[in-house]
Amino acid sequence: MTALTVYPVNAASTTLTSAELLVSTSSGPPTGVDTTAIGTSTGWGEISIFGTSSAWAAAGSAPNPTGLGGLFDGTTLNGQTIASGNWSASATLSCSSGTISGSIVCRFYKYTSSGGTYTSLGSITLSSQTLTTTATAFNFPATSLAAASFVSGTYLYVDLVMHVTSTTAPAGATIAYTLSTSATSGNPSYYFATPGYSTTGTLTNRDLLTRIRLSILQNRDLGVRMLLKALVSRDLAARIKTAIAQDTAATGGRGSGNPGAWNPASDGESWTERTGAGTMAFTGTELTWTSSTVSATFQATLGTHTVQDCEGLCRVKMSAASDNPGIMLRWSSATNYYFAVLSGTQVLLRKDVAGSRSTIASASFTASAGSFYWIRFRAVAINPTVLFARVWVDGSSEPTTWNVTATDRTAAMQSALSFGVTGFTNVANNVVTFDSFVVTDAAPARQDLATRILLQAQSPRDIATRILLQAAPPPVVLTLVPTPPAVQDIPAVSGTTLPIFPPFAGRYAVNGAILADQPILTSAPFLQGITVPAGSVFTLLFSNPSTPTQTALASGASVSLTFALFTGMMVTGQVQVVSTLTGGMFQVTCTMAAPLTLNQWVVATQFL
Repeated sequence: MTALTVYPVNAASTTLTSAELLVSTSSGPPTGVDTTAIGTSTGWGEISIFGTSSAWAAAGSAPNPTGLGGLFDGTTLNGQTIASGNWSASATLSCSSGTISGSIVCRFYKYTSSGGTYTSLGSITLSSQTLTTTATAFNFPATSLAAASFVSGTYLYVDLVMHVTSTTAPAGATIAYTLSTSATSGNPSYYFATPGYSTTGTLTNRDLLTRIRLSILQNRDLGVRMLLKALVSRDLAARIKTAIAQDTAATGGRGSGNPGAWNPASDGESWTERTGAGTMAFTGTELTWTSSTVSATFQATLGTHTVQDCEGLCRVKMSAASDNPGIMLRWSSATNYYFAVLSGTQVLLRKDVAGSRSTIASASFTASAGSFYWIRFRAVAINPTVLFARVWVDGSSEPTTWNVTATDRTAAMQSALSFGVTGFTNVANNVVTFDSFVVTDAAPARQDLATRILLQAQSPRDIATRILLQAAPPPVVLTLVPTPPAVQDIPAVSGTTLPIFPPFAGRYAVNGAILADQPILTSAPFLQGITVPAGSVFTLLFSNPSTPTQTALASGASVSLTFALFTGMMVTGQVQVVSTLTGGMFQVTCTMAAPLTLNQWVVATQFL
């Protein structure tokens, strides 16, 4: 940042010959005065820095700039920006006879020589002032004004105007403005001070976060506010990893009986036994339930939270291959809920509807009695609800694919409900074991993720915020945006690592015809600048689609597809299709056959 204070000298500007020259150097040489005729007049008029014998305007409002002020000549400000911040000034004035009272205004302009135009930068007002025959310094207080950029042919121009409300001055009276008698160096007592300037497009002495905050306050730029939400108050990764409820089974101080032996949970919440003929116990590191009859079913919910889109994770063990430990989600009552359980030979997605249990989907998995396994169970969206489950051996790496997926529309489970653990034993005195139970939100704000991805992907010129800030160079802006978190905790389907969400409001279409069925889950390709690159891959997932939809998106087809970006914007591009139908789930993998360049203005204004 380069400081800039200018001083009037005893010379005319070469660019605007009617104006006094302003210079940026001062040394305190002798002073003289330039005078402005006023006589007995009141009303608005200009106190000319250059001096004038023309009659006082006596106008009803402040006059337009006349060119009789001061001009900072030369090329110093070419390609520079005067920063936003405080301006101030000091002018020494007197009148030749009597007194003159009113308000004095110091005005700042950007003067364009090619058209002779003046663009206001702001002003500072001193109210209720009186000029006497004694030269008096009138100090204009520091006042914050917006930043101003200058190019070749534009100059800083200053003038003084006064609204005279009363006067005792006689006819022929003048107002004197004191200035340096040198033609090259000003007097430091008479000045116009700016916040300083820097090259347009570089940072000022205000750090970038301050500039972003000012942009929010002054320009209400939604893109910046969303960015700050993602960085500060609504960080997506933190939200996904924050548990809604959990019991690590690693805390003591628990009670006795059912369900007291399990309480309180490690998060301070309480377990509630919903059904079960058996005994709940705490070993110090694990939660157990021992059946007291044959074919016994156990249910326990944790806490009072209800949630629609969520994911449960638990470490489980069974004492016999015929036992079924697992996780419950969307628990409405003891006879209405979804559950994912492990048996000796299978992973099962099941539901209980009005007391009638059925298997929605299953997959082969060999499990041994007495060994620990992990179960991850997820339920997202409604009508249909999409269910996912996977199982792996304790101590091994979690797989990246799901053992089993399915959809279901049971009305009783299409809302925010409770969650917990469940167990089934065929033989009395068998034991099912649970620990490290945790439930997390599986529905992060779609807008947060879309914002983070878009803001990172756009080049600086594409976002209105970066245009407004001007001073933020691309590398600095980009370092403020963390790489979007891994999508391990966002629903995925086979063959894709992109985030999967319920579909946006737009309608998907093939070759201009809206599909008879719309996807229940979708991903979207990432942007590079304002382009979706060729080779970008994204996935659509349909549940039991009609034959026309399967035909339109047949594997191997090359189609013009209308689809959604993460912003929710619907776009159309040429894609190559690979599709598979498994158990009613129709997965369509789309690869961009050619780059798709978006309309820059549309992209830049997505958040405005």
